[in-house]
Amino acid sequence: MKKTDVLIVGGGPAGSACAMMLADAGVSVTLLDKASFPRDKICGDALSPDVLNQLVQVRPALRAHFDLQEKKQRINGMRLVAPSGVHFDLMLHSAAEKLDGFVMSRMEFDRTLNEEVRKTGNIDLHEGVRVKKCTPVEGGMHVETDQGEWNTRMLVGADGAHSVVAKQLAGFEMDRKHYCAALRVYYENVDWADHDADVIELHFLSEVSPGYLWVFPMEGNKANVGIGMLSEYVSKKNVNLKEELEKAIATHTRLAPRFKNAQALESIKGFGIPLGSKKFPLSGDHFLLTGDAASLVDPVSGEGIANALRSGRFAADHIQKALKADRFDASFNKAYDKRLYKAIWAELRISRFIQKLFTSPKRVEWITRLISNNKTVRRTIDRWLFDDHLMTHWNEPSYYWRKWTGRKKAQTTAPVSVLQQK
Repeated sequence: MKKTDVLIVGGGPAGSACAMMLADAGVSVTLLDKASFPRDKICGDALSPDVLNQLVQVRPALRAHFDLQEKKQRINGMRLVAPSGVHFDLMLHSAAEKLDGFVMSRMEFDRTLNEEVRKTGNIDLHEGVRVKKCTPVEGGMHVETDQGEWNTRMLVGADGAHSVVAKQLAGFEMDRKHYCAALRVYYENVDWADHDADVIELHFLSEVSPGYLWVFPMEGNKANVGIGMLSEYVSKKNVNLKEELEKAIATHTRLAPRFKNAQALESIKGFGIPLGSKKFPLSGDHFLLTGDAASLVDPVSGEGIANALRSGRFAADHIQKALKADRFDASFNKAYDKRLYKAIWAELRISRFIQKLFTSPKRVEWITRLISNNKTVRRTIDRWLFDDHLMTHWNEPSYYWRKWTGRKKAQTTAPVSVLQQK
């Protein structure tokens, strides 16, 4: 039997961020992961500008470590393609602030985090350890694994979409209305000759609605290609996602030419995405949930890495307060839920609304044509989509007027940086 003040299950973005911030604050942490790094994680691999912001807030040196990595592709925008082929681009360089986006395999991204964890004191890292059972005991939590047992005062569930911690302690069950089924396959020798290799693409297909097929360019003329659809509709429409993905790559007018000479680097792999379109309890007596274990993925973009890092940060802050107050009960831990949802719920609600708009292929077509044919609308969406200030000003009518006109709000006090806000 081993004892630790904080036990984190899962060494991905959420768990690593939480562990590093606690260790930097002088807290001893035990970190478990069922895999051994580097390891593959089935994902779209896109890193939004917010991911880079979160890395800085976890640890400035972490962003510097990321910048040194060569196996990443810089992204300058996003292309949305309607079923008819009509499309429009949303470009990062047209945003109000200088932003960076990348595509980087999760094997490489998580390896970067893992390297930082390994060189950090106060983190007792155990890889290849599978958690079997979590049991509340007096004064903490008892965790059984295939490599031994631990007692801890605070347990952090950062163990992904199929979280053992979330299932056993929070009673999580998959809700098909708030869950996405997805497939991914890596390709090499992709022909980008007639298309921008620095733009991620979302193809809205009539057969996969609500959902889309994505093509994300990667370094070395490779691509992350995948398809995702709300699980509720996969069942209702009896959609075979694998067949739809293979058919689109072979016959789609915009895709087939680029993949004519491409080779798949792996078999098509499936995964599930717990969407942040419904609030869930994120804590309880002696435990917190973070990342995919807390269902924090954006319902439209499918991006969950930024919120995983953010939740890891917030969990670390809360745990320091819990240790200082010697309070680990559910009532005290509710402050973590409130802070995290206050930071992200407005954006998740908007994404949920957009997701509902895109349940109809005809509606997708109409919206795409409207934006494609109207420069003012497109420019406004550019400013809105890539503006982190949306989180704090979404409920102010004047905010949307400024976005429409391109005007900036007059500063009456010293400006507050995006990093400080979030």
